[in-house]
Amino acid sequence: MKRAVKRVGRIQYEPEGSDRRATGSVSLRSGGWWSADLIVSIRREGEILLTIHRHGAPGQEDDGASVDLCLGHNDLEALPVLLSGVIAQARRDGVLTRRGRAAPKR
Repeated sequence: MKRAVKRVGRIQYEPEGSDRRATGSVSLRSGGWWSADLIVSIRREGEILLTIHRHGAPGQEDDGASVDLCLGHNDLEALPVLLSGVIAQARRDGVLTRRGRAAPKR
């Protein structure tokens, strides 16, 4: 439960927590990029928020998509294994070509 720390007239400050944060990105040849924020709650140890966002290439109206994942430390370790595994399987099974594009329908 939040508790007011400071009140000035009708304005009241509510503490909403403190976090540790790591941020990074990768650029794409298309001019777009992927960015990620990983936020670890200081108060609720073990609670992790991972936000991944795809930004469009310059001049594109649609700047991509976002996903927020609430994870535990064990989940965080499993996520890269899951992603690399499903991509490798899709390539092996002909679902994706080597360049990551969907394979043509047969």
